[in-house]
Amino acid sequence: MMHAQEWHDKRARIAQLMTHKGLQGVLLTRCANFSWITCGGQAHVGLNSESAVASVLCTPSGDYLLASHIEMTRMQTEEVAGLPLTPHQFDWFDPTARDRFVDEVCGAGRWGSDIAGARQSVAAELTNLRVELTGAEHNRFASHGLATGLAIEAAARLVEPGMSELEVAGLLATGLCEWRNAGGGVDCRRRAHSQFSPSGSHAPTGQSDGDAGGLCAPAWFDCVGHPAGGVWPRR
Repeated sequence: MMHAQEWHDKRARIAQLMTHKGLQGVLLTRCANFSWITCGGQAHVGLNSESAVASVLCTPSGDYLLASHIEMTRMQTEEVAGLPLTPHQFDWFDPTARDRFVDEVCGAGRWGSDIAGARQSVAAELTNLRVELTGAEHNRFASHGLATGLAIEAAARLVEPGMSELEVAGLLATGLCEWRNAGGGVDCRRRAHSQFSPSGSHAPTGQSDGDAGGLCAPAWFDCVGHPAGGVWPRR
């Protein structure tokens, strides 16, 4: 299983939290906590929402992925593949279905959650658990930081007078999304070049086809997440 050691370490922290608080379950629903427990999975649709479209329920006897029928297949195939999570899906139009299931598994009032209004909030405790990074998270931190820096530089090179703030934000988001969709380090020069070719309408002037300035961040990475060819983007 991918992320086996990371999952084991984080799951052990949750188990200690349950023991300390006398809980029969912990429900992780905030985007940050979902990503943490799933070792990098993402379950957001609206970027302005703290709540994910799926939850992870950890209990002493097993762990569950909770999502509506609409989201379950995507979550299983794209975000939590390989993790030991038992799926439980419900109708998207039934707002109490998830919590009813958690009550059935854990007992009413015997579980904690990170969402506002929870009967037993463990939001602060989960934030504390995330503070100490695992070895895998250290590696992702460095890789993601590098990708962010390259995406910012790429967006800055493509900004032109008259662009709106939303257009500039779109350039930055495109670079980061392309990098993630390519596997967070997999070389995708061809795809990036086709989208941000220096011959395109947003290309900076005076740059030849070989310049990196017209490419988004993924084009600068090789298969291990280093700048392509070991060379930083041209200044």
